[in-house]
Amino acid sequence: MGPVAGSMKIYYDAAFRSAAFDPTLALGESLPGRELAHDLGRALEEIGQAVREVSLDEPFWVIRVPTEPREIGILVYLYVPAEEGTEPVWAVSVPSTIGWLGRLLGKTEADSIVALLRDLDTVLRRDDRLRDIRWFRELPIDPYEAGDYSGSPVVVG
Repeated sequence: MGPVAGSMKIYYDAAFRSAAFDPTLALGESLPGRELAHDLGRALEEIGQAVREVSLDEPFWVIRVPTEPREIGILVYLYVPAEEGTEPVWAVSVPSTIGWLGRLLGKTEADSIVALLRDLDTVLRRDDRLRDIRWFRELPIDPYEAGDYSGSPVVVG
């Protein structure tokens, strides 16, 4: 697959609210989010995205997706714990395949990461346990106070 047109703005991090997943640690677990990561991995497979495994790689749960030019690890984690009267905020992050030097030289993301981000957005939006999904280029301290977010991981134009 060829590079993605440079006119696309790509958002790599999503934040969302959900009380459906226990933000506390279960006996024998070192991080919350195991159920969420496994559910997202299964949902990605159901829409045709290959998933090699879901595993714990502290401080994240990681959904490993084989893509070209290399495997991508989708990070799944509790971002903001619940406070009285609020739901916890969870996050997923898809690391860019291009470093700062590549960006400086004008490289663009491969089609495969753009397709993965779109598939991940589809999976998040289909899950009625997740609310207020927002995409960011970099997660702010409070994703629900920040004004610079997108409703989609890929914006053309």
